Amino acid sequence: MPINTSLVDNSTYSYDTYHPCNITTTFGDWRLSEDDVERVLNLKDIRDSITLENLKTVTLSEIAFKQALDPNKRGLNCPCCNGERYKNCKTQIPTILCEDGPNILGKRYRLLDGKHRVQKLIDEGKLESKAFVIKYEDIKQHFLPVWRGHLRRRRREIAPT
Repeated sequence: MPINTSLVDNSTYSYDTYHPCNITTTFGDWRLSEDDVERVLNLKDIRDSITLENLKTVTLSEIAFKQALDPNKRGLNCPCCNGERYKNCKTQIPTILCEDGPNILGKRYRLLDGKHRVQKLIDEGKLESKAFVIKYEDIKQHFLPVWRGHLRRRRREIAPT
């Protein structure tokens, strides 16, 4: 798939995004290991790794993402957006992946950003896509215990009143 290089820069991404490594009733246990605490990755902490040098073509079936466990919670049935973000996502924008990042599906990549894009590409029958690929070893120090991270504060900020 051709990539519009004007979209492949740090201004494309909102770094107010977090990747939770947690247990939920919706998606199961996505901690980094069974004996680990819940952790969170703030994408602001890895923004220097989002470079054209790390842009790769990846096979979509090698990506672990939370909605892969239950097709009924994907696409138009996405529990985070009721399908709105899925409908409006731009699949030409590369996703962000962690290579060799621990995941319960045992896949090569753990998705850090772009779940709606991956879902849509799969639903469109695509087999490959462009992604920024970052080695787990290079960023594992940025996965902070939730009590040290910003996730709880963010949940309070977005909680309904």
